[in-house]
Amino acid sequence: MWLKIMLLPVAFLCYKLSITHTIADYRQYRDNRKIAEDKSALSYSRSAFHDRHAQIREIFKKYTLDTASSNGNLLSFVTEFCDNSRMKLLEYQPYKDISIDNIHILTRKITVEGNFSDCLQLVYSLETQASVGKISSVSYKANEMKLTCTIYVQNII
Repeated sequence: MWLKIMLLPVAFLCYKLSITHTIADYRQYRDNRKIAEDKSALSYSRSAFHDRHAQIREIFKKYTLDTASSNGNLLSFVTEFCDNSRMKLLEYQPYKDISIDNIHILTRKITVEGNFSDCLQLVYSLETQASVGKISSVSYKANEMKLTCTIYVQNII
């Protein structure tokens, strides 16, 4: 009997301590899980930022002026294209660069003369094959039997 009376408080004490520790462990688990989720969201937003930054850098790289490479030199590309086709380079004119939000944009005007299909081929080559910048505008004007094509190309400098 004496054993039963002593066993009851010991069992109650063990039960009380185990429940208390279980609740404390659960609270710590819940807090740690929240911290881990916050860090995960932060690292995701950080990686999303770096991915977006890399995408923007790639876009800028396509339009950045690179005069060191002959492939990126607009005048040499157009001159070579005109020499290989039946076109005549009439004018190459750079304009003053424009600054928008610390981005400097250089616009250049190229005027060539030739038939319509050669002018279209030049525009297509400038857009797809050469990395000379972004074509911002193209205009065509018919003069007697020749077509004059004016192309505006923009670069980031």
